[in-house]
Amino acid sequence: MNAPPAGWHPDPEGSQQLRYWDGQQWTSATQPMPAAYTPTPETPEQAKNRKRQLLAIAIVIVGFLVIVGISKLDLGKNDENTAETTTTEVVTSTTRAPVTTRSTAAAPAPPSATPMYVVTTDSPGRPEYMTAIVAKLPTQSELENILAEIRSDYLQKDGGYHVAFDCSSEMEPTAASRIANGKFAVGRIGAARTGLSVGGSEVEMLTNPKCAGPVPDVPADAVSADDVLLAIRNAGLPVIDPRVNTTFCLESGCVKLITTDEFSIYQFADIEKANKFSTIFPSHHQNGLIFLRYTQDGSDPTDPALIPQYNAVLDQVMGG
Repeated sequence: MNAPPAGWHPDPEGSQQLRYWDGQQWTSATQPMPAAYTPTPETPEQAKNRKRQLLAIAIVIVGFLVIVGISKLDLGKNDENTAETTTTEVVTSTTRAPVTTRSTAAAPAPPSATPMYVVTTDSPGRPEYMTAIVAKLPTQSELENILAEIRSDYLQKDGGYHVAFDCSSEMEPTAASRIANGKFAVGRIGAARTGLSVGGSEVEMLTNPKCAGPVPDVPADAVSADDVLLAIRNAGLPVIDPRVNTTFCLESGCVKLITTDEFSIYQFADIEKANKFSTIFPSHHQNGLIFLRYTQDGSDPTDPALIPQYNAVLDQVMGG
């Protein structure tokens, strides 16, 4: 079966809209199906004019065919120069009939390509918050295309959805940097939760976005942030809402960051970076490539009575 030419065609998925075929595959670009055309009754005068126009077109076509036939006859009889002249006449006669091009609409520009991306849900219990990971910095248009594709999967699920855009050259979720934030609204509930209009969406690129490079090598026997988190939980100490925030490691140089409501665990692969970054926070406890940061300011500071206990667990995991 021959593929259709590039352009707008009825959506093969059966929706009441047009979808753009780029010559090789169906794209995500769509547009409403044009309204049905209802012709108006033709007046007698209009019918006469139409017949005159058809007759004029027929005369032009017949004349064109006659010229072509004469040209082919001359081409067999005359020398090379005569043949060149005949060819020129054919081209000239072709330009006399622009009627065949009047109804040809200019092909629309192909939609912007959508870069490769992977979507992950931030938490099983919070499907309305998700992260899209790309391998290189996208343009604003490409971000909008990604958001539109994600939104198309949620059209039957009313709600407000938030999409964080991270960039990692290796498409590695644990070593990516935040580059943009987006959201879209499905139904009235979504509009109320996002502040957008029903069906609306927006995406905003962060200032000076950067794409995270390869993850630094970490010794196989090194204590990880996950090891420390598990030890604190096994010790019976509070571990409230743990979440991976490694996207914020681009500036600090850490390889993993786990945040909870009580503390944050930074893991480094370079002791110099660990020592340098730990000096930024006055309330912390460092042991080797791991350090714990606590919250002293704000409305929900870390309980001072728990800090020594968290520190003791870290020291125990690190071997003293």
